[in-house]
Amino acid sequence: MNERKVFNINISPDNACSLALHEAQLTTAQFTSVLIEGGYWVVEFTDGAQDYVCYVDAEDGSVPGFSFTPSQDIDLSVEHNGSVRVEGAA
Repeated sequence: MNERKVFNINISPDNACSLALHEAQLTTAQFTSVLIEGGYWVVEFTDGAQDYVCYVDAEDGSVPGFSFTPSQDIDLSVEHNGSVRVEGAA
């Protein structure tokens, strides 16, 4: 017999997005996915330079997990003079 856990969802998707932005220290971003999994909002978003994933507790709004990686749309190249050239999303 499969038991289903019941989670209290006190945090709306919009609030989860706001909390994720705060965690990333951003004021705006493009959200690519906002899903609820196992009592957590999984918020995926990008600022063009970084792609972020933030886990927000749907009951109390705490953030137990957060990660970011360079955006796939950006190409970083090191020039012969040692400077870094960035191409792609702004």
